[in-house]
Amino acid sequence: VGVAFNKTLLAPRWAASDVNEVKTTIKYEASGGYLSYIYKYDTERKELNLQFTGSANETTVEILLPENFKTSGVTLNGDKVDYTLKHVEGSEYVCLSINGISVNHLRVH
Repeated sequence: VGVAFNKTLLAPRWAASDVNEVKTTIKYEASGGYLSYIYKYDTERKELNLQFTGSANETTVEILLPENFKTSGVTLNGDKVDYTLKHVEGSEYVCLSINGISVNHLRVH
């Protein structure tokens, strides 16, 4: 999304698989634009953690929630943030937008 990764869509859908932890980096070599994230789903605490950084000025996050996950709140870097829930067929996503380039820790609980 955007030009040379100045806008990105971070939409991990790992909840649709049996994978609970992922570490990945995506880079656009021509511009040096990148997005890197670590996704962890703690099945015991029923909590999603997403640490991410990149070169984008605007990042839209849409995280697929595991089945039967009940969201009680979302924090970004320790602060409560506003978010929306998006429903697509039988799936639910936590959605929010983040401006600025930084290292972020998003927690969905």
